[in-house]
Amino acid sequence: MDFKKDYYGILGVPKSAKADEIKSAYRTLAKKYHPDLNPGNPDCEEFIKAINEAYEVLGNNDNRFVYDHYKTTEPAAEKAKAKEKPKPDTKNQRSYTKKVVVTTEAKIYVKGKIFIKYRGKQDNDETTDILKEVVYNLNITEVKATINAKDIYREDKVPQEYKAAFAGEKLEIRVPQPISVEVNYPSADSHYELEVFDLTITALTYDNVTKDDGDSYGSLKGEFYGYIKQITTHEEETIVTECYGETGRVERKTENGIKHHRREYFKNDCMTYWGNWIPEYVAAPVTPKTTVAQAGCLPSLVTIYHSAIILFFLTYFLSKLSLIIPFLIIAGLFWLLSARLWNWFFRGLGLLILVLFIVALIGAFNQPPPVAPVARDKPQEIKPRKTPIKNSKSDSLITYYRSWTDYDGKRYQGKYSVRESAFIDAKKYKNSLGDDANSKQGYDQLLYDLKENDKEKLAGLYQLLDSVKAKNNLSAEKFAECVVAMVQDIPYAVVLPKGCDPSLYADKFISHYLVSANARCDGYEKFGINTPVEFLATLNGDCDTRTLLLYTVLSHYDYDIALLSSEYYSHSIIGINLPFDGTAYTYQDKRYILWETTSLIKPGILPNEIANLDYWRISLKSKP
Repeated sequence: MDFKKDYYGILGVPKSAKADEIKSAYRTLAKKYHPDLNPGNPDCEEFIKAINEAYEVLGNNDNRFVYDHYKTTEPAAEKAKAKEKPKPDTKNQRSYTKKVVVTTEAKIYVKGKIFIKYRGKQDNDETTDILKEVVYNLNITEVKATINAKDIYREDKVPQEYKAAFAGEKLEIRVPQPISVEVNYPSADSHYELEVFDLTITALTYDNVTKDDGDSYGSLKGEFYGYIKQITTHEEETIVTECYGETGRVERKTENGIKHHRREYFKNDCMTYWGNWIPEYVAAPVTPKTTVAQAGCLPSLVTIYHSAIILFFLTYFLSKLSLIIPFLIIAGLFWLLSARLWNWFFRGLGLLILVLFIVALIGAFNQPPPVAPVARDKPQEIKPRKTPIKNSKSDSLITYYRSWTDYDGKRYQGKYSVRESAFIDAKKYKNSLGDDANSKQGYDQLLYDLKENDKEKLAGLYQLLDSVKAKNNLSAEKFAECVVAMVQDIPYAVVLPKGCDPSLYADKFISHYLVSANARCDGYEKFGINTPVEFLATLNGDCDTRTLLLYTVLSHYDYDIALLSSEYYSHSIIGINLPFDGTAYTYQDKRYILWETTSLIKPGILPNEIANLDYWRISLKSKP
């Protein structure tokens, strides 16, 4: 047990809590933050460990006694310090205005005439005595109603007559809903299909009854009371305050002789949580024969083999030596010449140096102004490679039905198709590219090539998105949210250049993810990435696969979009030049709101673990 920890606070119970209260709080938290219900969320894994540790102490009477005794006898100053909770500084807070859709429901009470057509079949089981009345099982075939406008009242103005009808006896008759209703207004009548709640029918009479071969046909007339639900929606603006960043508190421990530390962070709701334990040592260098696994989503830099280093230096010095040899030969020839020829040689050499000096002086005065340094972000896309790909002779469609919701809960749905030939050609094209994607420039070139090869083969997806945009009349901001939410809704799958065996990878994230219960893996994919067409055809994609598809699609719709990469975080996100609130990457006086793509996260909200913008760079950008 760790006496520095507040186990009561972790379980959210008071110190006076009874054993059953502690057990109930533990079960509730364990169910909420269980890793199976929160796949891929390291925060939940850490919190589950804290919950289990707290319950092991407080759920055992002996352990709890020891813990409580120590906490009540420790120095008052230490106690006060332990109780201190970090308060977010203004630099750790951001506020923005959010529009919220508010739904209100009102009851509109009505009174009117109801007309019911029925067909009754004689129930021979109930009709056993000829002196008894014949029993029929009624089947309602049609229901109509009329309402006068003067008999419609709001909930706060219901007449006593209506209340008395609802309080009285009701006829046990099941009327199918909705009901075809004619509302008689002074100017004109209107027809509606309405669902009437708390339907109460009074003064019911039979009309036009016909009996034929054991069946009974006819109609019922009567008066009815009930209410109709009137649902309205409107937007309200509310100010949302969120917290982010570190609290400044650090914990330290030593395990197996190695020191560790972890930092405390603010959640969006200004609550706090502890990050992962980080060892305070420098990892040993990887030996030349060790394969370095990819960290997260971006490819690692390839280890330079000793043989390559030796070959490089040999080539370098031999090439330099080849430049020196001609001068040595010329010097040997001059050694054989007479002193007179030497005098003419130096005169000519002096004249040549004077001419070169004059030319250099003139060039210095006519030199153009210095060019501004090129940003490391690569503001424009680079030219693609040209690799011919042959199309398949036979073809078929790969079709998916997608249904997803945006951040306001609005649902979108529809089908898209990808040609099987396009899927095959995209994979062939990717496999035909050279193995030079391990540098920053090579990785950016790879992204551009894959995007250029696939961008004209996404017609099926564009048709779906065009119909969604037109049907819902979406603005530029809402349409961008709709497109990104569609990709975020697709389950995460890690894309790897080798197989899906965890033992093949030294990277902690990949090895832990592959052994998790709900792990999804797409192995043996060159460069550890799927092209936009491959992603749409298989729905297998991690961060760089998702960002590449979104960059391709949003570029097609003329958004000012950027694809950002981080070798430090081994991650990929997008940035978009739209008036959203939140964290933004500024480039050439433009704000590119950062957007995580692997889960349903709103624009501008960047997890603290990847929030240092100094480690991000622009790999692709759609507009200058």
